[in-house]
Amino acid sequence: MNGDLENSAEEHVRFLPSIKPTDKGDEIQPLLTRNDLILLDSREPNWKRARWSLFVFFWIVWLGLLAAAILIIIFTPRCPPRPNLEFWQSKVGYWVDPFAFKDSGKDKIGDIRGLIDSLSYIKDTIGAGYVVLGSAVYGHYTNSRGELGLTENFTNVDPAVGNMDDLRTMIRVFHKNGLEVVMTLDFNSVSVDHPWTKEGTFLNAATPNRMFSRDGRDAVHVVNRSAYYSVTSVNKIDLNLQSNEVIQRLLEVVKFWLAEGVDGILLSDAAFFVEEKDEEPSIKLAKSGVSIDSSLSLCRIQINGSKNTPQHSCSGTAALLAVDAGDYGYGLAEGPDESVKFLGSLESPAAHLVISRQFVKNRGWKTVPVKESWMVGDVKSYGKMYENDKPNLGLVTSSPSDQRHNNVLALAAIFLLPGSPVLYYGSELATAFKPSQSVPRNLFPMGRISFPNLSETDNTLTCHLPMPWSRYGLEFSTGINDATFSDYLQSFTVGETVESALSAGRGPTPLKLVQKLVALRKAPSILWGDFEWFNPPFFTETNGVEIFVRRANKFSPFIVALLPASVNDGFVQDLSSVCASVTPRVVYPPKTEMLEGIQVKSKSVYLSSDSSPSVYVFECN
Repeated sequence: MNGDLENSAEEHVRFLPSIKPTDKGDEIQPLLTRNDLILLDSREPNWKRARWSLFVFFWIVWLGLLAAAILIIIFTPRCPPRPNLEFWQSKVGYWVDPFAFKDSGKDKIGDIRGLIDSLSYIKDTIGAGYVVLGSAVYGHYTNSRGELGLTENFTNVDPAVGNMDDLRTMIRVFHKNGLEVVMTLDFNSVSVDHPWTKEGTFLNAATPNRMFSRDGRDAVHVVNRSAYYSVTSVNKIDLNLQSNEVIQRLLEVVKFWLAEGVDGILLSDAAFFVEEKDEEPSIKLAKSGVSIDSSLSLCRIQINGSKNTPQHSCSGTAALLAVDAGDYGYGLAEGPDESVKFLGSLESPAAHLVISRQFVKNRGWKTVPVKESWMVGDVKSYGKMYENDKPNLGLVTSSPSDQRHNNVLALAAIFLLPGSPVLYYGSELATAFKPSQSVPRNLFPMGRISFPNLSETDNTLTCHLPMPWSRYGLEFSTGINDATFSDYLQSFTVGETVESALSAGRGPTPLKLVQKLVALRKAPSILWGDFEWFNPPFFTETNGVEIFVRRANKFSPFIVALLPASVNDGFVQDLSSVCASVTPRVVYPPKTEMLEGIQVKSKSVYLSSDSSPSVYVFECN
């Protein structure tokens, strides 16, 4: 090593010898000077022309591409416009009675924690995008009157379902998972034990004329020797909604819940807000003598502006205001649905969404109407009854005051027609509960009665029974360790549960149909498209069969066919008047001859019911 260092001093670094220019003409110069380049151009003119040709060609191609890009941008069809939809317009709602849905403890009463535990079912299994929380205010269950549905405090939850911290957790968890929460409030009346009953001016005074309540008794309740109006339960007194002081208090209630993070308010029993006394009634009760003014004072409790500053207004709102007319005993007839008056007008808008009873059991009738045809909820009467209000309808098949039924066509219709589908818990199973006045005592509602409970057909008991999760009920409450739940299902002849509907190998069920329809509803033509009847030349209506078209501008139309079980024989239908070819998207029950997702090569399709209600949805190619 040291030797190398010593010898290195004697070494000389040698570079490559430089090439010096010479005067000999046969030697190549290392660099070309300017004169050399000029001389080269003069000797080789083809190279000069080639360079100019390449230069011109480059710019011609570049400018051509630029022009082509501009023409493509100008003449390419633009993406079709999409409306800005609110959450209740773009999503499916799920309406829950928190006392009856799922128990997180062992007291066999549903609660808010149980609702949080069921988030996956609501969001993933059903595909719902927001939740309507049924009445859960203080006094709904926990009261000394033994009745469900009372209100003793508007700004607290009933201890049977949890506390305000539980509710805040639920709202936070649901929001984190993309679900909005809507709160139900009943501003028509309060419990006789509500502190407001001590304020005489807060209550609606009884009238000199004899008037009847919903259950037929005199609509009078006496408090401190003063007579007040009570149109529903004997345990409730109507609020004086003509009083500015009462309205201010109710506005404070709305402000409170919006500040807690809820995304909207559903006003229940709204049909009872104002009672007419001298004019011809627009809505009648099951008992004569009391009628409803649907033009109401609803606008005075409209939500306006930011979530923390509701005002007296009927103008645009920041949160959802939905209205449920409630159970006034009568259903829909041939004329317009009076409930749409809750929407207000263009000059003075009110609610965003009105619950329609078009597809509930018997269209809301609790007694036999003048015409039995009024009890048939089909697409035909829907089209006639709602002309310009279809997008503002909350379409349901059951509600807190309308018993569940097993009409699969009605269930499918709420997803395929204009409007906002709202599934009341359990209605996705399309299973009917046997009407009864016998209240379960070993699980919710623990012997408590909801109003009204006047007869088997005129009661709301079956609207508030535990969710039929499974045969033995452990999914409802781990506190069930005997045959209590299976006995309950048997006594109300509940023939379907969530467990059985989703079981492997079960085949088609209404719940699986709901899953398909929820996914299909995202298609623009169904989500916001126009509704029109399928009426091609030489079209002959088949009794009971309803075929309609949903169409959005520049999007694929959909053709929907609903066939009742009474259509014993199939028939051939030419669809070419709407589109040249179609692809089946929903075929329920499945048909081996017509598979979903595979384009039909013929312009005609064979529709049959096979003695069971059938749903066909075709997308134009």
